[in-house]
Amino acid sequence: MTNETRKDLDYDARGTTPQMRRILTGARLKSLRGNTPQYKIADRIGVSVSCISMYENGRRTPCDEKKRMLAKLYAKSVEDIFFAD
Repeated sequence: MTNETRKDLDYDARGTTPQMRRILTGARLKSLRGNTPQYKIADRIGVSVSCISMYENGRRTPCDEKKRMLAKLYAKSVEDIFFAD
């Protein structure tokens, strides 16, 4: 078992793993995007379409700057998108 795999098995106080949190955040991002094509969101925040897809599928977490840009784009707080229960 790799260190990355062990890290994903660590549960927090709410009983969720980092992977579970990424998946929940990804679902939130996909919901906020609605019917807007991924390429439009990618263009607005300066990332590739595959990057948006990875965010939405829980395979990648945006850096703090991109988190702020997404929050502004969706008129939400960073906390509401990335740290909600």
